[in-house]
Amino acid sequence: MKYLKHLCKVISKIISSKYSYSKFELLHDYFRLVIRSIAFHKIGSSEKSSIKTGHILGYKISFSSYPQILHLIEEIFISQLYKYEPSSEPFIIDCGSNIGLAILYFKKVNLFCRIIGFEPDPEAFKLLQENIHKNQLTTVTLYNVALSDKEEKTLLHKNSTSGLLTMSLIPSKDKTDKETVDAKKISDYIDETIDLIKMDVEGSEIKIIDDILRNGKSHLIKKMIIEYHPAILNIPIEKLILNLEEHDFTCQLSKDILYGDVDEVMIYCKKETIHDKTLV
Repeated sequence: MKYLKHLCKVISKIISSKYSYSKFELLHDYFRLVIRSIAFHKIGSSEKSSIKTGHILGYKISFSSYPQILHLIEEIFISQLYKYEPSSEPFIIDCGSNIGLAILYFKKVNLFCRIIGFEPDPEAFKLLQENIHKNQLTTVTLYNVALSDKEEKTLLHKNSTSGLLTMSLIPSKDKTDKETVDAKKISDYIDETIDLIKMDVEGSEIKIIDDILRNGKSHLIKKMIIEYHPAILNIPIEKLILNLEEHDFTCQLSKDILYGDVDEVMIYCKKETIHDKTLV
């Protein structure tokens, strides 16, 4: 019954929203995956591989679990958490690319955007590469690294039962698996105007933002969309907002209507004036 109510919310969201792509195709592809998920989990399926495949809005996608892909589609393509007003050839940095659904969304909105994507987990990164390459997307550069406030080797903590969605550089009791990964600073990749930075990094957002502000790169950023994780960080969101506002960002808070009971909060940050086109 709970899942049926959720599906009704999804249908209502699709009907009431405006998209730059076909509502019918979105609804068709989403429910095709829902039916396959039910068949896989409830009825039993002939799917042998641990990697599943499907389609969304003309894209071929590979993924590790049905709950994972349905959640990502609901957030990114249905709720449009990363919706933005693109310029003719926007430059986007995707922090926490996971398996690449946000990159596919950005390309669906504007095929000519340039994207840099960062994903630390090797397993997710393989699917990320596959999803970009099989859809023949160009002007996308991918890095198999974590983002932090310094360059170092660090531990990526995982929950083996939650798929590829809750990995974090911050340890917790529910994340018993860990793997050593490389961490880099995002400030080293910002040397021209950035139209959008999307950030879903499971608690690393504070360190990434500190790196941007401390190294004087905020004046090159037009917009940031940040998924803030108060349960992981235990830091008041007001402190982060104040810090961003002191660097001339205006911020708005929002929650995904499909997941109103979760702790995560979306922060939409915008800077009206960009002083320098490039760094010299």
